[in-house]
Amino acid sequence: MIDLYSVAKGDLVTLKDGRSGICTQNMEDGQWIEVKIDKDIDLVHSQDIAKVKNLESF
Repeated sequence: MIDLYSVAKGDLVTLKDGRSGICTQNMEDGQWIEVKIDKDIDLVHSQDIAKVKNLESF
């Protein structure tokens, strides 16, 4: 499971189902973040996340 406290707005989030998107909001509850995938914003639970990349470090 991913530590959602470390996920920031703008990070690239890859889900276990293969979809990827950009974090638009971190709820700061350690469980949920909003991720923009294509044109939709989805509420994503930590157990559904495969990996997170900080795009500012590239």
